[in-house]
Amino acid sequence: QATIKSCPRLTPIRGNALKATLMMRPPKVLCIHVQRRHFDVRCQRMAKVNRRVAFLEVLDASDFYAYAENSFEQRSDTTAYTTSTGTHKILYKLMSVIEHLGGSCGGHYQSYRRSDWEDSSKQWVLVSDERVTSCTWNDVQKCQPYMLYYTEMH
Repeated sequence: QATIKSCPRLTPIRGNALKATLMMRPPKVLCIHVQRRHFDVRCQRMAKVNRRVAFLEVLDASDFYAYAENSFEQRSDTTAYTTSTGTHKILYKLMSVIEHLGGSCGGHYQSYRRSDWEDSSKQWVLVSDERVTSCTWNDVQKCQPYMLYYTEMH
């Protein structure tokens, strides 16, 4: 078994990577954590990642479920996810976004959330310590998300 130290041809490379997590059954609330910290080898400390992360107001999570055909057999509401082509759609609506302002060692959290949970309007509010202010979907899209909270749509 070769290791990086024992084999001179193996060298660690830092670059872009993709990571996928597949789920067996769709949850009612889908929480997505955006990893915003990494260890900076040059500085020998944790650093915050400030890259732009695009996210959707309505998310089709169909591609992230392993064995989707089997997982729906146990549910009573399978018709909610079947389209005319017979493929399953698993739709989630964004309800809240938590953003971290500051660096890797400290800062401030604030939350964007829908103003009326029962209403399908696209009104959003920004909640930050002592203030609650109205904002738009465009404002929400410009934030740097740390956590995304989606609820299952029927």
